[in-house]
Amino acid sequence: MGNRLNKSISSIEVCRKFGQIHQGKEVDIFLPSAENSPKKNSFLFLNKLSEKKLLILKESSPIFLIIASHLEPEISKHNFSYCIAHKPRDLFFQILEYLYNHKKRVAREYIDPSASIGKSVKLGHDVYIDKGVYIEGPCTIGNNVYISPNCLLLGEVEIGDDCFLSSSVVIGEEALSLRMEDGLYKANLQIGGVKIGNNCRLGLKSSVSRGTLEDTLIGNNVHIAENVLIAHNVEVGDNSVITVNSTVCGSGKISENCWLGPKSLIMSHVAIPPETKIAAGAVVHTSLKRSGTYMGNPAKILKIK
Repeated sequence: MGNRLNKSISSIEVCRKFGQIHQGKEVDIFLPSAENSPKKNSFLFLNKLSEKKLLILKESSPIFLIIASHLEPEISKHNFSYCIAHKPRDLFFQILEYLYNHKKRVAREYIDPSASIGKSVKLGHDVYIDKGVYIEGPCTIGNNVYISPNCLLLGEVEIGDDCFLSSSVVIGEEALSLRMEDGLYKANLQIGGVKIGNNCRLGLKSSVSRGTLEDTLIGNNVHIAENVLIAHNVEVGDNSVITVNSTVCGSGKISENCWLGPKSLIMSHVAIPPETKIAAGAVVHTSLKRSGTYMGNPAKILKIK
């Protein structure tokens, strides 16, 4: 497995780092593993436990477990090393990021020779620009930003600190906006920009279009998955998630703490209230009046009887 650490880290040290109480013997951790395929000297998280899974875990010892509290009575009987977490999965990924994130971003202040960076572009500290990136126009890139291969940034684009752009992300291109003139459709000029907040992630081949007059706005801590289209003049509130193959059409407004499921579609000028979840494949045709979970086409609020 290519994810094996060059040097082990103690399970006790990990617990100390993340404020957890260590139970059992110390384990030298070399790698992560999944609950269905545990490996010796690894760490993994558990929310459920069966007899079959318990047997596999025993065969994989020594191993360090991150468990939900209801599993402790059974786990403690078998001399495993473990800690109890309110959300085992979340803690697992926090540890994973702590152990591995630095491996992918060891080089800072790097611009690949194949990248094209315009003279008016302003770069912050610790910006990594990979192969084939093209940035043109009065763009401002914040600190600690990672731009993966073949990204395209055009026009007045502002990206905050601690952002990650996956490969082939496009920011600042024009989206389709039309008018009828003399019986023919004509494209409208778009002269706005794009503003992206801090700690945002844009997935593979996602696109954020420039605004028509004002800017398209992406808030802080927004996570956008693969093949997502954000059209002109859209606003996405803080701490929202837009998952794979979703589309937010022109002038849509997604409030804070929203979740858009895979292949969801938000039509033009539609507003989504805070704390709202849009189910996979749902189509929202009109603005929603209250927060909740919406499903279907047209999307309707889910009622639990």
